[in-house]
Amino acid sequence: MSLSQVVGRLIGVREHVVDPGGGGAPRVPRPVSALVVGGGIAGMSAAVVLAERGVEVTVLEAAPHLGGRLGAWPEELPDGAQRNEHGFHAFFRQYWNWRSILRRIDPTLGFLKPIPGYPILSAQWPTEEFGKLPPAPPANLLALLLRSPSLRLADLRSMDRDAALPLLTYDPVRTYAEFDERTADELLTSLRLPDRARAMLFEVFSHSFFNHEAEMSAAEMIAQFHFYLLGNPEGLAFDCPDEDYATAIWEPLTRYVEKHGGRVRTGVPAARLDRTPEGWRVTGADGDVWDAAHVVLAVDPPALAALVDASPGL
Repeated sequence: MSLSQVVGRLIGVREHVVDPGGGGAPRVPRPVSALVVGGGIAGMSAAVVLAERGVEVTVLEAAPHLGGRLGAWPEELPDGAQRNEHGFHAFFRQYWNWRSILRRIDPTLGFLKPIPGYPILSAQWPTEEFGKLPPAPPANLLALLLRSPSLRLADLRSMDRDAALPLLTYDPVRTYAEFDERTADELLTSLRLPDRARAMLFEVFSHSFFNHEAEMSAAEMIAQFHFYLLGNPEGLAFDCPDEDYATAIWEPLTRYVEKHGGRVRTGVPAARLDRTPEGWRVTGADGDVWDAAHVVLAVDPPALAALVDASPGL
């Protein structure tokens, strides 16, 4: 344990405890089937765990490729084929569950290469560097504040310290009870920070998750602040695959699921879900029907809302 980790424990910083799950049989005792609707990180992770335990699992993905925002697909250009992606994504080292799934295809995670820094760029304010910090709290937070060009000593004196306290005292129950009905925008406004500090040190959390702070839960922002800065010993270090995501992740995970008896089907949008005497029936947009004892819905919120709306039995 590093010195910064020891100090963090002494001042009561909550340690992030990973639920190991399990508790059930390592294999299903009799044949059982499951459909996983959605082939992104959540859906393929579910398929991996189910297939390992002997479940006859089938993944149905609406897009012609797996991965969701982490997808990659081929494009034919005049000078040959290439892989296209949505954009840069990397994996923080405290993504323990996801890294556990990736170890199924590479136990050493050798295909993940460290990214040297984590700069936040702005056309208006000086660049903020979130990388190269001490790994554990509170040293990482103190180092960030001391070197930050976005927050000065006078700004700390003028901020509302009572409003900032919830950022340092996250609790998975109390925080959501108190702040889930407020927006992140309201929380940030209450801090009385200058625009540069607000934009470069806090709004980055909402933008990183494709949210606007005016439409994001304040509790979610507090949880993210805790998870990335105060709640883990890994620090703000992350790694990126050395190949496109299809080559590095989705094709190997597909082979892994198939090796365990599963099936992965792309280009199969689910349109409706109904109960049957044996379990569930998923009807595709093209009219194809898929039956299974269990269904995992691993789609994004708009697709989930549409699927529930079209399924009177839910």
